[in-house]
Amino acid sequence: MQNEKLNGYNGYEINLKKFVPLEIKASVILVHGMSEHSGRYTDFCEFLKSNGYLVVAFDLRNHGTASPLEKIGFCEGQNYLDNLEDIYLISEHLKETYQKPVHIFAHSYGSFITQHLIQKYPLAACRVVMSGSAHIKKDAKAGKRAVSFCCAFKDKEAPAKLLHNMSFKRYNKKYVQKNKDALATAWLTEDEAVQLAYYKDPLCTQTPFRYGFYKSFFTGVLKAYKKENLAKIDKNIKILLLSGDDDAVAGKNAKLLKRLYNQYKKLGLDVTLKLFKGGRHELLNSKFKEQAKSEVLEFFSY
Repeated sequence: MQNEKLNGYNGYEINLKKFVPLEIKASVILVHGMSEHSGRYTDFCEFLKSNGYLVVAFDLRNHGTASPLEKIGFCEGQNYLDNLEDIYLISEHLKETYQKPVHIFAHSYGSFITQHLIQKYPLAACRVVMSGSAHIKKDAKAGKRAVSFCCAFKDKEAPAKLLHNMSFKRYNKKYVQKNKDALATAWLTEDEAVQLAYYKDPLCTQTPFRYGFYKSFFTGVLKAYKKENLAKIDKNIKILLLSGDDDAVAGKNAKLLKRLYNQYKKLGLDVTLKLFKGGRHELLNSKFKEQAKSEVLEFFSY
């Protein structure tokens, strides 16, 4: 693995981790989810590298090592849109440096950024995997209203307990009902060792993110569902939607993920939906991880 610094949006310094094979087929940008960090994907990055893909991983703003521990979950600037611009600049860097196609693997919050990225910058990626994703227009509208209400009497840097309960706590509810001793991370995967490792990882904070972060997120992601923006997606892009059918983010019976799939289908895009029966939110950290890795590799390869 190589470490490299890149000038991001508005002069922000991005710390890149590059996994470089001897012969490069294409480049892959790995975009992690909310309240986690890119270090959790090292095994997956090595897997792609061993199959000829140059992988760039980095920590999103106010996540992981990109921020002091006490600032994880805060919002400095327009966090969602600033991250989007950073990803675009990474894509341009890779194209210029290696002269190879650029693909994206984006998980959860990273996939919600990517939904808008492929509209604003249609040529940023040739192929995109959205893992643990969904069509969240309705939830984002409700969340934005909740943020506006709470910020009327709370500081934007206050922990957003209401939003935390509306999302993470709700995702985990059925697992706590089945087992009162279940960790708050049970919704991520059936692998209890991974649940515990995430729970204990200081870079995967259990403290609710701040209201300012959620405001930036909901305001930004709602742009991804505007008809005029959807029309900007490149018709040649290929999209793989990858999830477990028991992923709480995807909704009951994966209805929110299927809604995203149908949205792209109606636009005439080349989109594939792959659901793993019994899988939860993090397929790469589950009993399905080898199958999921193979699906991604096949998608990038064909």
